Amino acid sequence: MILQNPLETDRLILRPYIPSGQLATDRLNGYGYEANPNQELTLVMINRSTGQLVGSITLEIDKQKNQGEMRFWVEYDCIDKEYHIEAAQAVIQLGLENMELNRIYTILDPVTENAITTLNRIGLSHDITYKDGYEYVQVFDILRSQYVLDE
Repeated sequence: MILQNPLETDRLILRPYIPSGQLATDRLNGYGYEANPNQELTLVMINRSTGQLVGSITLEIDKQKNQGEMRFWVEYDCIDKEYHIEAAQAVIQLGLENMELNRIYTILDPVTENAITTLNRIGLSHDITYKDGYEYVQVFDILRSQYVLDE
């Protein structure tokens, strides 16, 4: 899955991660996503003012179920700057508005109060808790029907 143009927020540029380090510029519909099943969109989070890599965010698309699993990673010294919240909100908007997914979810393991608070701030709500081996994991999600679309 390739974005035609990077996503931009107030403080971040979210551009596709390409192992060769080059940006892909395929001309595809919308933001450049392809409609093949089970694709993964991985974006690197770049600080707009410094050009520093601060993290990455991934949206794994399951077109058959019309949903995406979101995962993110942030440099340890950048966690308190909340770049991941800004990036996640942009990816949720991309997924629900432009890709017209019905659901975006994330699996929380390990479960911590800080992580739960972060997911709630992003707009995700608790969906289910289940036991995976010896640990409990929680799934948080947002449905397209719950998301307020800008019209």
